[in-house]
Amino acid sequence: MLRDYSKAFEDCALYLPSVQPPYARFAHSGEFKRKMPIEPRQLNFLDDQSCLFYYPNCLYSAGVAAKSDASAKQTDDIVFNRDRSKTFCVCDSGGFQISTEAIPWEGNITVERMLGWMEARGDYCMALDFPTKNIGNGVIEKHTKALIDDCVDLVGFNKRNRLSLDYNACLYLTDENNRAFTGLKASPSTKFVNVMQGRNERESKVWYEAMKGYPFSGWSFAGIHTRDLALTLARILDMKSDGFLKDCEIIHFLGNTTLHLGCMYTAIKRAIKRAWGYDIAVTYDGSNPFSQIQFGTIYTGFILSRYGWCLLTDKLPRHAGGYQHQKFQDYCSECAREELDNKEQRFIKRDKHLSRRVDVYGSPLAHGASLFEGQSTIASLLNFDQIEDSLLFNSVTDPATGHLAINHNLHVVIDAHRWAQTAFRQKHVDQVPPELLLAEEAINYVLDWEHISASSHFCSHEPDPYVRLKNCAKLLDFT
Repeated sequence: MLRDYSKAFEDCALYLPSVQPPYARFAHSGEFKRKMPIEPRQLNFLDDQSCLFYYPNCLYSAGVAAKSDASAKQTDDIVFNRDRSKTFCVCDSGGFQISTEAIPWEGNITVERMLGWMEARGDYCMALDFPTKNIGNGVIEKHTKALIDDCVDLVGFNKRNRLSLDYNACLYLTDENNRAFTGLKASPSTKFVNVMQGRNERESKVWYEAMKGYPFSGWSFAGIHTRDLALTLARILDMKSDGFLKDCEIIHFLGNTTLHLGCMYTAIKRAIKRAWGYDIAVTYDGSNPFSQIQFGTIYTGFILSRYGWCLLTDKLPRHAGGYQHQKFQDYCSECAREELDNKEQRFIKRDKHLSRRVDVYGSPLAHGASLFEGQSTIASLLNFDQIEDSLLFNSVTDPATGHLAINHNLHVVIDAHRWAQTAFRQKHVDQVPPELLLAEEAINYVLDWEHISASSHFCSHEPDPYVRLKNCAKLLDFT
């Protein structure tokens, strides 16, 4: 593990932890109710003076932090008070929460609140989109009905593209919000990121054609685009053909934090740079280090093997009472080794999208080679289960447990992405699934055909990149 991760992901896709408000506020101005070896402010990973670790990148969503006028006005958090000269933040608009009615939709009132909140915090502000993934859950239908009642010609739109009334409602509302953002932004320097929606090639293409004209600073891929990389590459080829890629500053992948997809996003970033010379920032976000705590789960380590990659977890307080005199770090190490050594499992838990299941027996999985214990600075400072200076409080969880465990989870997950990116870049064949290396070749074949290696699996001299994409699309499907 490292303490300073500010230089750990150069020339890689950048993982952005999706910060949750309770942690962001506690790390800024909270107080522990029992004795701890640190002050709450040390939990602020955006501060380079933290004694735990420094990671100057994050995503913060209006969908969780600006649900009302009152919450949008709160400024006592680590994101609002960060040093912008040393840190980087993408702000999400909360479109998902609005479309699912977790946040009431009040038209321009909601648009103005979300925009103002993002401008005060983010380096880039996500467009306020209505995700197509919510079509069919009953919520979009309500918006469709409201638009038709307001005499919006969704029926006419649908006659032209035949993609359903609900799809056209999502498209129309997102387009209107893009227009509103353009007119309402408080500063000319505000940078917006367009959002790509669509559940298949046809929906994705129509969406792109409708949104491509906005003078935004980048693109965010949502829904199936984050996993079906052939769909993403098709849109990137469109952007290049239309001349929009040369002015693109950032490409973001929404809500997907798996290790292997992070490496695929790195492959896309590097292929774009080699083929066309565009050094575009590529980022992706995930809230797992925070959301796992809601289920009492901590990360105890991770496995990087040619048979698959995974983060290892354990439930708290499953071992309460048995580890009173152990360090939290020792507890994580024992749990990780137990996961590796458990011969009753036919295979180690791993990402289902990689290779077929294989037995642990006879595989090269080994401590120190494939198994990485979940190390964190906070785990080295805390006891596991005592009354003071501990993760658990007398064998139970309390509010302090959650914040401490989140910091540990963040440190482990960030370090897992660092190790995965390193193994992928250096092509450690004992640690990288061959499917990922083959998918990287496919990405290079599609985007960077002229520089492809003579030893590549793809040696066809097909000049049309869309045909090349069609030829290897199955290798790029991680759905």
